[in-house]
Amino acid sequence: FPSCFSGGWWVFDLGKYRGLRCDYYAVRHDGTNNFPRNWELQGRVDCEGEDAADAPSGGITDQFEESVRWISLSKHVNDNAIHEPGAWGSWSVPTDLSTPPVRWLRLVSTGANAGTEGQGRFHLCSVEFYGLLTGG
Repeated sequence: FPSCFSGGWWVFDLGKYRGLRCDYYAVRHDGTNNFPRNWELQGRVDCEGEDAADAPSGGITDQFEESVRWISLSKHVNDNAIHEPGAWGSWSVPTDLSTPPVRWLRLVSTGANAGTEGQGRFHLCSVEFYGLLTGG
């Protein structure tokens, strides 16, 4: 993949005025034989004045702008934690008190999956995020 935005992605919006300081997350694979191996968990803080209509699509329109807005929370390279259809994997997210709570979380495929089909896709059926939720 020439960039981390060439593969599949998932984006989650926690809602206006909410933020999560994510310290742990879990994903469940969808049941195919295309297991994720290379991906990144990213977060984006809520920018003042944004609402659901402004939600980041995950697609690239301006790579520089995207790289400035998204914060890398966790990177996985050749991660073999998910190795059978429907399996769960879970990971801690290194955070400190300076890590801002984020409104949006995004999982982005950054390289090849295990399996020969489904390259460029991110095969998941369930995602859970844990941490300190702020706002209301």
